[in-house]
Amino acid sequence: MDDLSLIFTISLGDKVALQSKLLTLRPSTLKKLPGLFTLNERVVYLGEWAYGFMSLTAVGAVGVGSIVSAPYLDPALSTNLRHLPSSEVQEPGLHYHEVVLGAVKAAPGAPFGQFKLGSSVVLIFEAPRSGFEWALKPGERIKCGEALMLPEKEKE
Repeated sequence: MDDLSLIFTISLGDKVALQSKLLTLRPSTLKKLPGLFTLNERVVYLGEWAYGFMSLTAVGAVGVGSIVSAPYLDPALSTNLRHLPSSEVQEPGLHYHEVVLGAVKAAPGAPFGQFKLGSSVVLIFEAPRSGFEWALKPGERIKCGEALMLPEKEKE
């Protein structure tokens, strides 16, 4: 299992779970279906971090769609349901469950959740205007534990 741990402090406010399809997230499929991350089942956590808005979205995929939240966040989270009640079978992305998490504060190193076998995480956040440099170039892949940003190098 791939555990997700935080490397920053985030104050969470809301969680939205969208029950939907579980399609493959292969690069070739992403090229054919540009909105793929909005079609698949996902759990969106919204909150604030040191520099402003923060969104962490766990996106399920075919065969590996089960997303588990850390118990202190949302112990009732249930994804990858095989048999939805007929009243809940709708078009992708139209059925969702929103939970106000209140003032949950997660610290660096705190467990955040896990995928059962893997999938993808989409981060959207306000970045600091200065004092850092990106550790990646556009289009590069990142793996769990790798840095997104690094402190800006001292000018000599």
